[in-house]
Amino acid sequence: MAILGGTRRARPWRRRSGANALVVLLSSLLSTCGQDPPHEEATLVADTGEVASTGFLGFGAQWDATAYIPNGMTEADHQVIERRIRWMHLPVVRKMMLTQWVLVADDVFDFDTQAMALLYRQLDVCRREGIAVVLTDWGCEQSWNKAPGIRDTADLKYARAIGTYLDHLVNRRGYTVIKYLVVVNEPNFEVRDFTRWSTGVANVRVELARRGLDQAVKLLGPDHSYAESWLYRSVDELRDLFGGYDIHRYETESNVRTGRLEGYFTDQWSYARSRDPQAEGKVLVVGEAGLSDGVTGAGGNPNIATYGYGLSMADYGVQAARAGSHAIIAWLLDDDGFLNSHWGLWADRSAGLALRPWFYPWSLFTRYVPPGSTVYRPSQPSPDLRVLVARAPSGEWTFYVVNRADRAARLVVKAPDGAPRAFRIYQYSQESTPKDADGFPVPIGTSTVAPEVGLELSVPPTAVVVATSLNP
Repeated sequence: MAILGGTRRARPWRRRSGANALVVLLSSLLSTCGQDPPHEEATLVADTGEVASTGFLGFGAQWDATAYIPNGMTEADHQVIERRIRWMHLPVVRKMMLTQWVLVADDVFDFDTQAMALLYRQLDVCRREGIAVVLTDWGCEQSWNKAPGIRDTADLKYARAIGTYLDHLVNRRGYTVIKYLVVVNEPNFEVRDFTRWSTGVANVRVELARRGLDQAVKLLGPDHSYAESWLYRSVDELRDLFGGYDIHRYETESNVRTGRLEGYFTDQWSYARSRDPQAEGKVLVVGEAGLSDGVTGAGGNPNIATYGYGLSMADYGVQAARAGSHAIIAWLLDDDGFLNSHWGLWADRSAGLALRPWFYPWSLFTRYVPPGSTVYRPSQPSPDLRVLVARAPSGEWTFYVVNRADRAARLVVKAPDGAPRAFRIYQYSQESTPKDADGFPVPIGTSTVAPEVGLELSVPPTAVVVATSLNP
């Protein structure tokens, strides 16, 4: 991961298909000053032809275990984490892999190292829960990640080592949940040379084909952070190697608050879709998602435990999905993943694995926008409201609304579906975030209605409201 600033001007792009209509009616806006102004009514109609993505992979998180042993994780701690993952219905995770974990000497492999035992346990959970895995080899060129006998990323020995451990994981141990492989984490920082890195990617692609793994595991790239040209060159020069594209983005609060983040992702993905003839069959992944304000290094974000971080990450998720991302993977699932880390949905063992506020809205994403969903980007009622609509493969609906304004909003949401459905309403606000004994979100109410009739939602100031008929 890397934290920097900056953004790019968006290239407008949109895709239309279908003719169904989804109606979002802004029936009133209410001030928070203590006096209700006259209702301001506006009707807004969005075509469900405004499809952001089909075959959505899901909202996920980076899940690693590099500090589980030094932090003293117990079996009880593992059980807490696994119970949370099950409740979240976590659909996708990104996981670290280091070649040095198995390559213990030049051309000598050991698959029973301590690091691999931890990896196996987490992959066992992923296999049991049906969680798709984006496995990322973090490189071999720095002092901390060098592997015996390997010169650099372009070395054929590096590709052979990756092929060897992937064959072990997928074919021998049966971890077919590993769907994607990233060759080098943030190569614009790790390798810094596009040609050397792209040579390594090509070598790995040949190695996967030689072992019959190229259909089971797709390559993702470039995995860049603040280096948009790496995406453009990857599309132009490496598109025949990649089964999808992924990028990282730690965004400023300002760009999230003003909605410019959606334009940034639209810019990146529209380039891939316009220049790669096979792009429609490839996934577009935000491999690391987070906020950058106040961060001075990779160790953590000083705002991570605030209510505002949760609000902004909800906003981030809506914008990234609206821009056409197939997966948005938050950094980080839990603080024990890395030493001295302060990025997680919950704190480390020394802090009692305490859930942080942003677990609340992010878990509503993971649980209620499941894999295979069709995600829509309806026109938004105002610059302060972000609206995401998803229809699950089962036909159930989820409406996710983020209100960034200092005044409340009342919405009537309508969709082209005449079947009455029971919607549960969740709320993340400064006044009310109802939870159960485990800290998991519970609904503030229910409503049974046919979506075409309309679902009434009241969204407090600077809050998130989620209405869903999905019952996973």
